[in-house]
Amino acid sequence: MSAYALSRRIVYVSLLALLPFASASQAADTAVNFDGGDDFIYVASSNTLQDVTDKSFSWCAWAKPSNNPPTTCSTNNNTCAYGVISRPGYHTNLNYARSGRFGAEIWTNSTTWNGLSSGVIAPGGWHHLCLAVDDGAKRLHFYVDGAPVAGSPRSYTGTLRDYRTEPYYIRTGRPNSDWRWHFK
Repeated sequence: MSAYALSRRIVYVSLLALLPFASASQAADTAVNFDGGDDFIYVASSNTLQDVTDKSFSWCAWAKPSNNPPTTCSTNNNTCAYGVISRPGYHTNLNYARSGRFGAEIWTNSTTWNGLSSGVIAPGGWHHLCLAVDDGAKRLHFYVDGAPVAGSPRSYTGTLRDYRTEPYYIRTGRPNSDWRWHFK
């Protein structure tokens, strides 16, 4: 797959492909380029994917923000980040915040937020992000470029949020809402 820009198109994906780990230069050669407009990748929640975030799981992605998210956003700070990958409704996600930090967030069914963030990382470079949730030990791990961020792992309590049939989004939090987070 070569790099290309999605122009106001939504790509519907029914299955996630398992890809071998790639270096930053290989990631650049196979990346999808998002322009900050309203394009994103939609991954439908199938029987296979529906319960993935209800138990121990890992999400990893390469991301290269072009700039920091806007500082002018609504009074709800949730609109001030770029979505890398997200499961909406009390978003479980990877994001890049206007503070210049990558973040990883999970929610429990008691609507309790648990998250970790990196140190400040300037836009313009490729970074490998991994969110790993060990539900048996009740620990959230977040790695940027292979190193754990400060505070990782973080303990949490409760049951992971059940997203039922909510889809997965790549490069947005939830389109057509206050939590768009369109990645650039």
